[in-house]
This record gives sequence, C-alpha cells and structure tokens, in this order.
Amino acid sequence: MNKRTVAGSWIVVGALCAGFAITDFVRGAESETITFESLLEEMVDRDLLSRLPVRRSVEDIIKPRFVKGASEGEKLPIVRRSGAVTEIQNIPRFRSSNNRQLWWRNAKEQDELVVEFTVEEVGDYDVTLGITKAVDYGIVRIEVNSQTMVDSLDLYNRTVVATKVKLGACRFGRRKNTLKVTILGANPSAAKSHMFGLDYILAHKR
Repeated sequence: MNKRTVAGSWIVVGALCAGFAITDFVRGAESETITFESLLEEMVDRDLLSRLPVRRSVEDIIKPRFVKGASEGEKLPIVRRSGAVTEIQNIPRFRSSNNRQLWWRNAKEQDELVVEFTVEEVGDYDVTLGITKAVDYGIVRIEVNSQTMVDSLDLYNRTVVATKVKLGACRFGRRKNTLKVTILGANPSAAKSHMFGLDYILAHKR
C-alpha cells in the first residue's frame, strides 16, 4: 500500500504554486509523485463542477429594450463638461434603452454638459429625449444648437423613473448637432446632488 508523507505543509503549497511535482521518499516504502492534477482528481467532483451555473451578464437576465432610431446617450461624444463627473451607468431595472444612460452627477449650479449627436440628413425634426427623474436630480435648461428648447425642467421625483421629454420641432442645417444641459438648481425637496441622466435622443424627420 502506498504512503504519502510531506515534510511541512509549506513545501506542498510552494511546490504546487510553482507547478512542480513532489516526490516523497519514505524509508522502506514505495515512493509516489504528487502533482497538482492528481490532487484535483481526488479533491474535485468533476461531474458536480460541470453542473455549476455559468456566470451570466445583466443582459442574460433582463433583456434590454431599444428605442428604434434613437442615439444612445451613453454612446454620444462629450464635447464639453464644465464640472462634475460623467460615466456610463447600468440601470436595467428601470427599463432604460440598452439598460444604460449617460450619468452626470455632483454638478453645481450653472455647470454645463454638451454632447454631440447626428441626424441622417438636414431638415426639420421632432426631437424627444429619454431622461431619468429621481430624488437627487436637478433642475435643468435644455438647448439644441444654442437654441433653448426647455427653459426649466425639474427632474425631481421620489422614486427613480425613466421618462420622455418632447422638445418639439428642430431645424437641423447640418448632420452634426449639439445638446446642451445647464444645471439651474434643485427642487426644495431634492437631495442637492444636481444629477442628470440622458438615456437617448430620438430625432424623427417630419
């Protein structure tokens, strides 16, 4: 019958980590080589391992919805940001388009965020924004190509909701255009984080 003895557990750990085999010679007994693979065979139930669940992404659990023809906010190039932080936020439980939004947080009054979006051809368009409302979102002014479309929009809400804002008719004389958001303040009931979330821009040609 074979025997395995190892002088010091640190030898086992060190040798296995280095990828070496350990040969232990016991006086008067047979020797046996212990490898990492042989230990795995004894320690791991491979059948059980094969039945473990595979790691899944958010999209595997909550299938994203997409607003057809829209420019996704999280993919738009940022032309200018005068303050605070922008990042891509994953918010699948709120049913945002593509499960994400461009998140602008911890801004101050009069801070500005400018993003660029394109249309297929020049002309007149009806423009709709997909945005977020929440307890820590601010009051904003919205401009398209330096023209004020919404003078003051309060984004405060007691719970997080995805909503739409229709900007009305816009005349685009070029394919590349800009959307500017200016922080004006916050609702008296809001947490003063002055946040803004852009889900998408949808421009529908008239």
